[in-house]
Amino acid sequence: MNDLCCGLRDFYRRGRKYYRRACARKTPENFHAWRRRVKDFWYQSRLLCNLNPTVMCEISEAAGTLGKKLGELHDLAFFRLHLREKQGIDEEERSVLFGLIYSGESELEEAVLDLGARFFAEKSGAFERRLLRYARDWPAPADAA
Repeated sequence: MNDLCCGLRDFYRRGRKYYRRACARKTPENFHAWRRRVKDFWYQSRLLCNLNPTVMCEISEAAGTLGKKLGELHDLAFFRLHLREKQGIDEEERSVLFGLIYSGESELEEAVLDLGARFFAEKSGAFERRLLRYARDWPAPADAA
């Protein structure tokens, strides 16, 4: 169990690293790289939900929500790039679409950075110690029967 907790800590640490990178330089590439690390963490955290179903499933769901929001941000960035290259679109329509895209990107950036600040507030070592406390009580009382 310790190895699993240590492994999840490593995924959490990577997520924190890429969060800080996205904060420092808000580029579509940095947000997308951060999304990949969040998704890695989410997949791994789902495996440990039974350690403490109430808390671990909440952690997993929060990572899933953050990953989805980062995915929406990536979709807007991709759409913006596609729109730049697209021929045959009326310039007024293009301008309106760019305005909507930039507005949506701005809102999503603010939202994901806020979610990320709360999700990655805990240092990696403290996160691992908390996981180990949950693991000491494993199996969960409902599973013990």
